[in-house]
Formats: sequence, C-alpha cells, structure tokens
Amino acid sequence: MLGYFGTSVRRTEDPRLLTGRGRYVADIRRVHAAQMVVVRSPHAHARIASIDVSQARRAPGVLDVVTFEDFAANARSIPIRLTPLPSLVACLQFPLARDTVRYVGDPVAAIVAEDRYRAEDARELIQVEYEPLPTVVNAPAGIADGAPLVHPAIGTNVVAEWVLDVGDSVAAFAEADVVIREELRVQRHTGVPLETRGLLAEYDAGPGVLTMWGPTKVPHFNRGVLASLLGIPEHKIRFVEPEVGGGFGVRGEFYPEDFLVPLLTIRLGRPVGWVEDRLEHLLATNHSREQIHQIELALRADGTILGMRDRFLNDHGAYVRTHGATVPKLTSALLPGPYKIPAYQCVVACVLTNKTPTGTYRGPGRFEATFVRERALDLAAERLGLDPAEIRRRNFLAPTDMPHDLGTGALDVPIIFDSGEYDLLFTKALRRFDYDGWRARQEAARAQGRLLGIGIGYFVEKTGLGPYESARVEIDLTGRVALYSGNASVGQGMETTLAQICADRLGVTPEQVTVIHGDTALVPHGGGAFASRGAVMAGNAADIAAIRVRDKLLRVAAAVLEVAPEDLELADGRVRVIGAQDRGMGFAEAARAAMPGQPLSDRMSPLLDEQAYFETSQMTYPYGVHLAAIEVDRETGQIEILAYLIGYDVGRAINPMLVDGQIVGGAAQGIGGALLEELAYDETGQLLASTFMDYLLPTSAEVPPIDVLITEDAPSPLNPLGIKGAGEGGTVGAGAALANAVADALGVPVCDLPLSPDRVRTLLRDVRRGDA
Repeated sequence: MLGYFGTSVRRTEDPRLLTGRGRYVADIRRVHAAQMVVVRSPHAHARIASIDVSQARRAPGVLDVVTFEDFAANARSIPIRLTPLPSLVACLQFPLARDTVRYVGDPVAAIVAEDRYRAEDARELIQVEYEPLPTVVNAPAGIADGAPLVHPAIGTNVVAEWVLDVGDSVAAFAEADVVIREELRVQRHTGVPLETRGLLAEYDAGPGVLTMWGPTKVPHFNRGVLASLLGIPEHKIRFVEPEVGGGFGVRGEFYPEDFLVPLLTIRLGRPVGWVEDRLEHLLATNHSREQIHQIELALRADGTILGMRDRFLNDHGAYVRTHGATVPKLTSALLPGPYKIPAYQCVVACVLTNKTPTGTYRGPGRFEATFVRERALDLAAERLGLDPAEIRRRNFLAPTDMPHDLGTGALDVPIIFDSGEYDLLFTKALRRFDYDGWRARQEAARAQGRLLGIGIGYFVEKTGLGPYESARVEIDLTGRVALYSGNASVGQGMETTLAQICADRLGVTPEQVTVIHGDTALVPHGGGAFASRGAVMAGNAADIAAIRVRDKLLRVAAAVLEVAPEDLELADGRVRVIGAQDRGMGFAEAARAAMPGQPLSDRMSPLLDEQAYFETSQMTYPYGVHLAAIEVDRETGQIEILAYLIGYDVGRAINPMLVDGQIVGGAAQGIGGALLEELAYDETGQLLASTFMDYLLPTSAEVPPIDVLITEDAPSPLNPLGIKGAGEGGTVGAGAALANAVADALGVPVCDLPLSPDRVRTLLRDVRRGDA
C-alpha cells in the first residue's frame, strides 16, 4: 500500500461543513411540506379515559390529527434490534399510547399543520382525560413488595434477569484474606447531540415510493422495520442520510416518530417534517446508564484477585426499545475487565419504571462496568496498603493469555479478548502522565492542606460488531473511483478513513475517492454505524473490494498492453509498466476496455466494479486507561482537573488525527457524566432536568486539555487490517478515573455519580468529621 493508511489526512467531509454547504435534515426543503408535532403525556403513569381531537382538527392550518385508534386495526409495536430476550417482547412500545401512558413524554397523538406554529397551537386544543395511577420512579422501588406494576400484563416489574457464573465464586470468597463490599451507583444521563432528532418524508403515490430523510446510524434496519409496520415492500422505501450533528448512540434508532412521520405523509399525500425541540429530546430520546451495583472482591493479602461477585439493578424505563437488554448485558459481560479473575458471578435484574425508556449512550454498559470495577480495585488497594497502580499491575492479563475467553457474552457474541498488552500500555501511560511526579506533588499539597487526588480507570472495550458490512468499489468511465459503503456517517469521519484505505490499494489520493453511503437506493444492504464497528467492518469490506478491483484493473491493462499483471504498477490514476513509465494507460481507458461487448469481455467479467462483504462472528477489543489529577476546593466542592491523560491501543490507527479527535470528544462526554449530567426525577415521575439550566453539560471551562497516547502494540488477528474501533474509549474510563481521584483527594468512599459540587460538599462534611 502507498501509505495513506496510518497518516493524519485531513477530513474530506470538513470543507462542505465548514463552508456551510452541508445539509442537515432541517435544511432540506420539499414543496408543500407540512410540519408535525407530538402530543405527549404530562403524567408518569395514567389511564387514558378519553381523547377529544375535534377542536384541533378544526383549527386553522391543521391538516390531520392521529391517535392510536386511527391505526389500531394494524398496529404493531416497535421491534428490538439488539439483545431481543423473549421476556422483553411484552413490553415493547407502540408509536402512540393505546390506553395507558407510562412516562412523562409518552406520545398520545400527532398533529400535522401547514407550519409548526399552527401545529403547536392546535396541540393545546386536544383534550385528554387522564386517570392517574401510582408511579414507580426507581429500580429498588420497582422490585419492592406491592410495587405498582408498569406493565400489569407481565405481573412484575422485572422484565429480564440472568446470572453469569464463571469458575467457583463460593470457593474463591471462602479462600480470601480480604473481601471488599460496596454499593455503587451510576446516575441516569444521556447523549445530547448539538442537533436534535428530525425527519422528513415524501410519498410519490404514482410508483408508491416513500422517501425518508433523517434516519441515520442503521438506515437499512429502520427501512425494514418501517416496511413491516406500514405494509409497504421494502424496495419501495428509500432512506437518505443527511449530515448529522452528533449521534452518540441515541440518534438513529427507530422511535415512535419514525413511524408517525411517514404514516402522516402517506395519509396526506404531501411531505411532512418534524424536528424535536430540546425539551422533547430530554423527555423522549433514549436515556441511559442508570444502575445500582452491590460489588464484592475477594483477594489474597498480596492483592491477587481470587473472585468477583456483583448484583445489580438496571433501570430500564417504561418500555423496552430497540436496544433490548444490550446495556446491562454489556455491563455484566465486560465487568471483569483486563484482569485475571478466576471466579466471577453476576446477578442482573432489569427493572421497569415510570421514566423515559432507555438505550445506549457512548460506551454503553462499559462506562458503568469500568466505574464499578475500578472503584472496587481502589478500595481494595486502600485496604491492603497498596498503590492503586500496583494492584492493577499484579492482576493484569498477560499477552500470553490471549486470546482470552471471559466465559461471558453479549450481543449474541462470546466475549473473547483477541489481543492485548495491558501492562505495556499502562507503563507507557504512567510514564507520560508523570505518575510518580504527581504523587510527590500530592504529598506537598497535602502538607499545605490542599485536597489533591490522582485517579486511574483502566478498561477493555468491545468494537467491530458483525455479522457483516458491505462495500462496492468501481472505476467509472471518467477514471474516477467510487466506493459505496453500507456504513453510515454519524460524524466519525468515515468518508475520510474509507477513502484512505481505498486510495492505498488503487494508487490514487483519498481526495480522488468518492465515498457514497447512507442512501438505501444506492447501497441496498448494510449494517450501519454503531458499536464502534465502522473502521473494522466497513474498513475491511472496502479493502477487500478495492483489492478485487485492483486485481481486475491489472488484468485488463495487462491484456491491452500485452504484459504480465505482475509487471504493472498503479500510480496517479494510471496503470504503468514497471521500469517503463511511458508505457501505460489511464483508469478511464481501462474502464472502457472492461465494458461489456469489448474484446476482453469474453476473458473476464465486465466492468471495473466489485462488491465485497466482510463477515465476522467475533468482536475486537481495544483497551486503554484514563489518568486524572484533580484538586477539590474545600469550600465550594468544585473539582478542578489539573491533568488528564488517555492511553488507548487501537490495534492499527487508520488516521491518528481522527482517533485523537474521537478520544478527546469522548472524554468531554465522559467528564460530563462523571461530574455534572443527571436526569433527575421527583417522586411523581416528573423530569426535573428538562432544560440546560438543570441538565448541566461540560463546557471548555470544565474540560481540560486531554493528553492522548495512541498505541498500536496489539493489532487484532481477527481482520486483515488488524484494526480495532476507537469511538468510545474516550468516554468509558472517565467516571472511574475521576471518582477514584476524588476519593484519593478526600480520603472517604466515593460511591455515587455524578460528582456534582453539592455531592462533593456532602463528602467534604465527612472529611471534616474525620479531621475532628
């Protein structure tokens, strides 16, 4: 390959975005497009006694109003995309509530009007009579005796439960010199992209074709769901992906609005658009993360881990959405992390509550698992008088342990670590962070009465989920290269990285490769962008397709030039004879020679056009560490991050600059989840953080410069390019590192996130009592 792979090429997407030529869904205009608004429940739990939409239907500019009864005869719930456990099916969500609302924000009706203003006005005219019901607002309350049932039909609020058992945990704890026990809590929060969700649909009644703009992430899956819900052949639905203002796991799933917008478009025979406002986003888009853990570690006196036991509750919200049990499955499967743990048991209960349904958010399940495991390790280190770095070194899996089967599984895949140099990365990161120097500065600060702490959060990620991804590479009659990918863009720079891979194989520059994606009419099959799968799956598919086109290109040129293929090389959009550069032909000439009906067509398949699929039944496992040095203000509880480093091994980096950007962006979200963000509810199920006045996001004042150490010491043996994903590691270790740093600074247990100033002030009172 020529060498674009592994270099920091500038993003090919950026010129159109930075010059205002990108088009987001709200920028797309269709003639006579109407606008939809959704009527949402103000109650967390209530029976719908009646709905009167008559006044709204008569309101100026209103074109249509629908409730569940308008499609009840053919109504189907929204199916699960990932982790579809049988017990979950009874609690799926319908696009509009049938007879009961189960969270504040539950859709009850949809209105379409000439513009949004009139639709908003008409929303006030819909009369819904509610009969309030008792609410369940947290998981412990949901499993208590006599708790109100969110879905009475299943007779319990525990919608799924399972036990993982690896090794003999009973024997491990019986042999232990020290047992650590603690309750640890991760708060509910979510992805908050700059651009909220939005959709635009248009129906051409002549051919019966429905076009949708806006669905991103998994357009092919969503097209199939919509086809089944509407009863339209899948090939008559076209999804087109516009630019995306952030995804982070929450965007692009099939939500109720993904059915309502096209339904109303077909009913009206004119385009319908919808863009959620920020209140709707915080009320209706998937929440995530909320878990309560009872963690136990069994250790020898020297710090060797003998066993781990965990029992946790996952707050699932009011319905099961497309992610099924993915988040708690990932938590339980990856909780052991990078350590040798001979015995492991995990007992999980997914509990329904009267809150917004949940799904994935960047690093789902791993942010939570890393916080719990790494806090337990620091507690063990404190009990045993060991440095937190040392207890980790004593328990790391070794390179000779690879591949390492954890004996767990998630996403229908066994968790088998493919490669890893965990101690090597740790050594490099500690040295670059100046860990020993920070320990010395900590001692000096303590002598001055200052509260300075150092925290570690080591993790193993999962990326590259299969089962397949598609790619098609063609050289057209102008000699230009086009790559059609089944991957989707959610801002990760996939157009650039895929072009780099293709350019290397075909002897052109990345700018000479056009990457086409996100249009189901042009790319009929694809897996999409989730689970940090793009680089691994789409990258390898593109590489295979490009190699096939290169090989055919060389055979075509060899036949025309009457030389052997091995005597040719590709450079600058030409095929040249090695050592005789004046002999050759351009890509355009080769493409014409490969057309059907040309003399070569009877010797090889026509066209410089090859389709490829990369398939896998396993995931790849990058790994990394967050290191943080912080200082806590004794009076205000404010946390200042003095230094922050993330070390991350990604196997092989296609574009180090983009990997760095992914890590830094992820760190900002992880820091927000560790210190600020919380979707709090009151005892009646009302969301208390429905604006940015209450749902606090990190700014440049809270996010320090992030030092990023990218290593490539453990390429994956599971794909030809050796790559692993890099999209979520910047987030995964933040809660653990910052919680451990605050605990180290204060010398008191830190058991709950977020570490907001009011929570830290509570911890400071414990410090003062200890000082007294």
